[in-house]
Amino acid sequence: MRHACLLLFLIGFTTLAVATPIDSIYRLLPQLEGEERLKAYVSLCNLLAGSGEYEQAKELSAIRAYLNEAQKQKNVDHEANARSLQVFAYYNYNMPDSFFACLPEHLEFMSSNKQWYLYYACWNARIERLLYDEKVQTALREAGQ
Repeated sequence: MRHACLLLFLIGFTTLAVATPIDSIYRLLPQLEGEERLKAYVSLCNLLAGSGEYEQAKELSAIRAYLNEAQKQKNVDHEANARSLQVFAYYNYNMPDSFFACLPEHLEFMSSNKQWYLYYACWNARIERLLYDEKVQTALREAGQ
């Protein structure tokens, strides 16, 4: 009996030790509302950021969920943040087609809502990507505008 209790304790402890902060946030999300829910998405996205190609789909999915929640709550600051996270995820994961496809809409949103810090950070990423793609003339032309 003593060995069975010890075994159950070890199994329970191991299960708890395996749980990550990411798992904890996923469990909490359905219970959260409003600003707290948005903050949880920020934490989730930050934990998943740069987690490597094996977690790429999870990171992009979390960013989309964060963007959708910010839009649902009509929270401009969080929506702009989610849009910038998406831009940089595509940039970091070397997904130029997705990067260039989403960028105009995201820059327009940031501009129209005066989210200038995020606007210029994303715009700068565009210039860097053009340089990386050896489109120097295009990069220089856009940087001079």
